[in-house]
Amino acid sequence: MRRVHGPESGQASVELVALLPLIAALGFGLMQVLAAGAAGEAAEAAAEAGAVALLQDADARDAARAAMPEWARDRAAIRVRARRVEIEVRPRGPVPVLTRVLTATATAHAGPVPSASAAGPVHTAALLVPPAPLHRLAANGGAR
Repeated sequence: MRRVHGPESGQASVELVALLPLIAALGFGLMQVLAAGAAGEAAEAAAEAGAVALLQDADARDAARAAMPEWARDRAAIRVRARRVEIEVRPRGPVPVLTRVLTATATAHAGPVPSASAAGPVHTAALLVPPAPLHRLAANGGAR
C-alpha cells in the first residue's frame, strides 16, 4: 500500500471538518421534526380525550391535560368552545423559531348538542361505538 504525501494527504480531514456544521444542522433539523411529530400525537390524543369528556359531561380541560404526556402539559394551550376542543402543543427543540413554526394543532368535536328529548347517556354512548370493519361485514354477509 502506498501512502500519499503532499497536498492530498490532509484533504479528507479538511473535508470532514468542513462538513461537520452541515451534519450537525441536519441532525438538529431531524430532531426537531421528530419532536413536532410527538407534539402532534400528544395534541390529537388530548383533543380526543377532551371531546369524550364533553360527551360524558365531565371537564374537557382536565381530561385533555391528563391525556397528554408530562413534557407536553406546560407547552400546551387548551381551548373548549361549545362542543369543540382545540389543542396546541409546541414541540421541544433547540431552535425556538422552529418550535413556534412547528406547533401542532388538533381539534375534536363532541357532536351536536343532545336534544332534551334524547335518551341521555344511552344516546351519547351510541356515538362512541365505532362501525364494524369492512372485512367483518363482508365475512358476515353484510350483517353485524
